[in-house]
Amino acid sequence: MSKSILDFWKQAAAEITDTSAILDTKEILETKKILSIDDNEKNAVIFFVNGHYSKLIPGPSSGGKKYWDYFDTYIYNTAANYFEVQDNYIVEFANVSSSIVIDSSGGQRKNEGYNYAKNSFNTLQSKLNGNKIFFVAHSEGCAFAVGMAKFYFENNLKIEQVILLSCDEGDEFEIDFNVDAYQIEYMYWGRSLSDENCEPQFDWIINTDRTVGGVFGINKFGIVKTNLEFNTMHGSTANSEVFKEIEDLKAVIVLDNLNKNGKSFLSQINAKNNTKFYQVGKKVLDTNHPQWNSKTFEIDLNISCNP
Repeated sequence: MSKSILDFWKQAAAEITDTSAILDTKEILETKKILSIDDNEKNAVIFFVNGHYSKLIPGPSSGGKKYWDYFDTYIYNTAANYFEVQDNYIVEFANVSSSIVIDSSGGQRKNEGYNYAKNSFNTLQSKLNGNKIFFVAHSEGCAFAVGMAKFYFENNLKIEQVILLSCDEGDEFEIDFNVDAYQIEYMYWGRSLSDENCEPQFDWIINTDRTVGGVFGINKFGIVKTNLEFNTMHGSTANSEVFKEIEDLKAVIVLDNLNKNGKSFLSQINAKNNTKFYQVGKKVLDTNHPQWNSKTFEIDLNISCNP
């Protein structure tokens, strides 16, 4: 299925010259000027950096605040509570949507974010100086947010934390400066169409290289086991509930165990919100497999695959 989607975008890239058919170019130019919900003096700034939006495919059709509101209008307050800044914060938006998804790489978007922060620095400096700065970024916005954070870091601003949600092309850029950063995405278990085996199904939009354990330089990378489906996994991380999962990701401990046959298996402890991880870093959690036999401590193919 993902191959046909990719072919669609390749064809679109070759045929479409007027990108206004896909997204509102005028809106991008306007919202690239960072927008504020509240300009009152506060001691924390939370940047929300959106990913791709389109008027042709399901999902958000606008950037900035409208993008995040499409998924969850409460995410701003929830993020503030998670960051422990509550009423002492303002929200800023950066709209960085590409035209047709495949027209820029993760490395390019990181550079764009760096230059964007540099070019808008004089405008924002009075808000940023002396304040705590946080980033919540989704999909394509992740690389852009890292670029912004790098510029602010180099200018001695207080970058407290960067949250990367369903990070697109995370193997095409790195976090090459000192910042507290966490990355999370979703998966579900389903039956294979070819042999009906119980197999993991991942976010096909971002197609993460799971062997590298997330963006290079990330503090911790996690893939959360969910009951979602392929068409809802990607956008669902832009939701208030994800902060409970980030909290668990920061605290979770992966244990290496042995069953009675001397075979090693991995389990998790210390997730107070009961988040079940498919993977933490580069480690896949055996005990969260739907066919895990808790008596024999191994995968049992006779157990039903219950996503």
